[in-house]
Order: sequence, then structure tokens, then C-alpha cells
Amino acid sequence: MIGTQHGTHVAHALPDAEQIQWRTSRFGAYEREREQAWTCTCRRIQYTLIHAGGVAFIRKVEDEKSVWDSPPTRLPEGEGLWTRLVMGEAR
Repeated sequence: MIGTQHGTHVAHALPDAEQIQWRTSRFGAYEREREQAWTCTCRRIQYTLIHAGGVAFIRKVEDEKSVWDSPPTRLPEGEGLWTRLVMGEAR
């Protein structure tokens, strides 16, 4: 999970931002989840790009009881979604 790492600040969502279909986190569903990128912990909601078992997904954390994952996708699609999220083009 996210610790005290300083990461990227997410841009405000654009009015026509893509809606990510968040689902309850399956934390631990993959044997090895590797955090590739993360957002700054100074914001109420933090996001982490995770690679695991040949797929990528984004974990959204509001607090320890409110954790969601985006649908897992191939690595290039997951990294593209990460870029759109950081740029405010997806939420």
C-alpha cells in the first residue's frame, strides 16, 4: 500500500473525463503486485499503478476501508489509463 512516498499530483478531472469502472479491491489476488507509480499522499485520495502477473491496474485508496481497483488490462492499456488519470482525462 501507499506509505509516505512523494508522488505525482493528479490534475483536476476534466468535465468529459472517462469514467473508470472501480470495483472493490482484490488486494492480494496476485502473488506479486509491483507498484510502478503513485500519487502524492498529501491528497485525500491516492492512486497507485500496479503491475501483476502480466496485467496492469490502478488502485484507488481513500482510507484503509475504502480501496478500489480498476479492471486489470494488458500493460500498455493500464499505463495509458494511468496517464489519462494523472492528466485529469479519467476518473
